[in-house]
Amino acid sequence: MKARCNNVYDCSDGSDESVCEPLSTHKKNYRKTFPPFSGSNKTNINIRIVIGSIQSIDELAMTFTSEVAIYLRWRDERITFYNLVQSENILSKDWQDQIWLPSLYFSNTKDNEDILSGNSIQVVIIPHGQPTFNKISELNEANIFEGKENELELESWNELTFKCNFELWRYPFDVQKCSVEVSIPSELRNYTLLNPIEFIYTGIFNLIIQIENFGMYLKPYLLKIVGEVELNQFNVDDFTVKQEKCGSKVKAKFTLKRNPAFLIVNAYLPSFFTMMITIASLFLDDHMHFTTTIMLVLTSQLCLYTLFQSSLEGIPKTAYMKMIDFWNMFAMTVSLTNFFTLFLWEILKVKGIHSQLKITTRILIPLITLVGVISYWIMVGLLYFDYIKQ
Repeated sequence: MKARCNNVYDCSDGSDESVCEPLSTHKKNYRKTFPPFSGSNKTNINIRIVIGSIQSIDELAMTFTSEVAIYLRWRDERITFYNLVQSENILSKDWQDQIWLPSLYFSNTKDNEDILSGNSIQVVIIPHGQPTFNKISELNEANIFEGKENELELESWNELTFKCNFELWRYPFDVQKCSVEVSIPSELRNYTLLNPIEFIYTGIFNLIIQIENFGMYLKPYLLKIVGEVELNQFNVDDFTVKQEKCGSKVKAKFTLKRNPAFLIVNAYLPSFFTMMITIASLFLDDHMHFTTTIMLVLTSQLCLYTLFQSSLEGIPKTAYMKMIDFWNMFAMTVSLTNFFTLFLWEILKVKGIHSQLKITTRILIPLITLVGVISYWIMVGLLYFDYIKQ
């Protein structure tokens, strides 16, 4: 009777080790440096991208650091598999070195990091087709799986720093568009094709991802969101993945929407209250001494300037104005207007013609300030909730 191996790892029963090997590459014709394409048909590589925790966002360097897992599936008809089971068909490092593996790279990292240089690499055989038995003349019994019907899956985990072009003119109500980009080396673009299948964001914590079978029957561009999407400063949203450059590049895009609550409490509200103080000085009793009111306005102006400077810390210095700059300039303008109004009152008081001016300015300045504040926050709301696109 023929001896039979239990699986691709077990030869403890004394079976012939050649039959217990997980695959055969037909070494005479196999070129591990070349993809398994035939004729004009490119090797189709299904790619699944998993973004783990976004660990840090550096606005000054315009980068973000994240754990990224890449899952690649392809078929190599030059390979024959033996005795596959439904799960745990993991290839050892020795076997990985004998077959062709997709040598893709992250094209928006500083050094264009290779996927195969990841912190953790694993290659698994995914059985799909029905096996056939080897010839009756063979000594050992084995189930044979053709490479054209069964898939190889490469899993690569990486912790990398990616580039992201931060546009800060809407700061702190900005929405940044970042991505993870995977590309095929130029020398292989005529022979391989990237097909994006799935893009998953797992959130703050490293969740255990159950790998589902995603063969050719799945619709491309399947999106899924798992776990938390809120960071300390940003909310992660709008996950999309698409194929670019005729299938030689895949871009997994997402947005980082800043949470402006901290600056609203620590910058906007104090400056708003300071503006109200300077406006209140216009309504003080006429017998109040001029030096008292003018010092109140000057102190408020200095406080506003200090808030202005503190709000600029920690963000890149840019030549263009940001939304918080417009607010600070508006607040300082209101305070400065009140200063000159009080000064003008004092000059005209000597001539006895300031009474009508007081009535007019006490109405116009608060009214114009209120209109400016409401207009600013309407504009901010429209920008932040994408009613006005960038």
